[in-house]
Amino acid sequence: MLRKLAGALAATALLAVAAPAAAASDPQADLFVQWNPTSRPTEVYSYTITCDPDGGTAETDWYMDVWRACDDLRQAGGDLDKLYNQGGAKCPPTTNGALRTRITGTAYGKTINRDEQWSGWTCLRSTYGWLFIY
Repeated sequence: MLRKLAGALAATALLAVAAPAAAASDPQADLFVQWNPTSRPTEVYSYTITCDPDGGTAETDWYMDVWRACDDLRQAGGDLDKLYNQGGAKCPPTTNGALRTRITGTAYGKTINRDEQWSGWTCLRSTYGWLFIY
């Protein structure tokens, strides 16, 4: 009886240790990013970005340093409105821009669902920094 109780306690202790370890491996940011020239709506480019751990398809598909995008997201706490990058002033999205972007997913506890148009790469990069590459 004592041996069964000790075995049950040991199994419970192992589960308690294993559960936080599994949760810690879930990414803190998991984004699906798309962009396309508005003049060619069927020509859509896409990639994923995950942070903590840093990765995704952006590094392999676009030769992008995902850790830079993740650093931006970490500093902003996942709030895309707080991204100030490339030393430029933030540009607002337009209603008929040359580029269309879509960002969906979660980042550091925030749900993200954006569908915007931009006048060009300079404005887009000055607003979102390393989340978009060209």
